[in-house]
Amino acid sequence: MKKAVLILTEGTAKVDNHKYKDTFHVKAKMIPFDQVEARIERVAGAKGWVDVTSRSTQTRSPQN
Repeated sequence: MKKAVLILTEGTAKVDNHKYKDTFHVKAKMIPFDQVEARIERVAGAKGWVDVTSRSTQTRSPQN
């Protein structure tokens, strides 16, 4: 199974697909809805708590 990259943005932000491909060397694509929970351990479309310190950080790693 390929690893997933979770991109967390504010509601009005857009992802630049060209920059994504330059960074990760693959084309960005959505995880199929029926695989989301198994892949990222979160329900698709769910709202979650985010620490305010993430506002000033551009790149974050998961804290499991």
